[in-house]
Amino acid sequence: MDKANTNEDNILEHRSKKEQTLCFKQKDVDDLITKSKDEKVLKWIWKMWRQETGTSVKEYFKTAVDIENRAARRNGYTDVGESWREELEISNLRHYCRQLFQSVKPLYTLLHGVVRYFLRKKYGDVVPIRGPIPAHLLGNLWTQNWEPISDLIIPKSINIDESMKKKKWDVKHMQANSAFHESIGDAITIGVMTPQHLNRLGLINDTTLYSTNKDHAQAVPNVSNEDKENNTLKDSIKDDTNQLINANTDEILLLKRALNKIPQIPFSLLIDEYRWKYFENNIDAATMNKEFWAMSLEIQGISPPEDRNEEFFDLGAVYYVADNTPYIRKFMSHGNSQHWREILRDAFNEDDISAAALLRYYRPLEDFLIRLVEKHNIPLGW
Repeated sequence: MDKANTNEDNILEHRSKKEQTLCFKQKDVDDLITKSKDEKVLKWIWKMWRQETGTSVKEYFKTAVDIENRAARRNGYTDVGESWREELEISNLRHYCRQLFQSVKPLYTLLHGVVRYFLRKKYGDVVPIRGPIPAHLLGNLWTQNWEPISDLIIPKSINIDESMKKKKWDVKHMQANSAFHESIGDAITIGVMTPQHLNRLGLINDTTLYSTNKDHAQAVPNVSNEDKENNTLKDSIKDDTNQLINANTDEILLLKRALNKIPQIPFSLLIDEYRWKYFENNIDAATMNKEFWAMSLEIQGISPPEDRNEEFFDLGAVYYVADNTPYIRKFMSHGNSQHWREILRDAFNEDDISAAALLRYYRPLEDFLIRLVEKHNIPLGW
């Protein structure tokens, strides 16, 4: 064991003995779970967060649901979940959400398998060859954003956040720079997170931009031979035999984007589908936590790092659950009073949400992930 790991173990041991003296802000916890690559530290953070949040809100959650259900019935609904679903004005919303997820699931399964493979290379037998991924290793307290572990897959990755820091962009830049809103804002990021647009913003340099295609580098005017050679370099992944798999800039950006966004789809389905079942009294109060992890396994392919009994209420560690706020509508609203169907008609001449455009967007990434699966014989599914 090296000195750094020994020091971290000593810190961990000291913390466990002095829990009552620790005071972490959520930002501190987020930073630790995002940046640490020490499995023991990650497990401790994951457990402590749920012990101090989910466990404490369990009885409040049950009481709040009882009150809201009674109010919903007085207004003609069978339970509060029905009133939530009606707000979106989609008939049979549950089936609709499952259908959307099934459309995306093949891509998610590819991403899940590749992530599990590289996590196992990092953490060994803590991660199974096939089966669910331990929840504490995904770089996020709630398993909805896996981008922090992208460096385990592509060590020489592109760090947009670091580029922004180097340019000293602050809140004033974010408010004043319309290009920033065009490229970073949640509503339209997926359309403009391209190497070309990021290069115009100065967030990636010419070398990174033109590493996507040798012909592009040769077509750029006033580029020296030395620059051309640099422009053809590609980020790569080394396998066990030191052979290389090339990943161009487009693929790297798509991978980081997918790790950030694709896991949110099963996560949002899990959060609300669990609550809909609980509102209907289809989850026994005596097995609330067991049912949550059974659904997490089925939908996300994710498991807790250790057995979790009914003392805990791990779903309650999610803010939207503690606040008892619907989650799925977060992805179907525009932040204002305009109905989402009107927005689709105005913007895209479409009346319904479909996964088709998203799958087209990620098609190059799908090809890249398939190459990795075939190269490393990566098992898929859980």
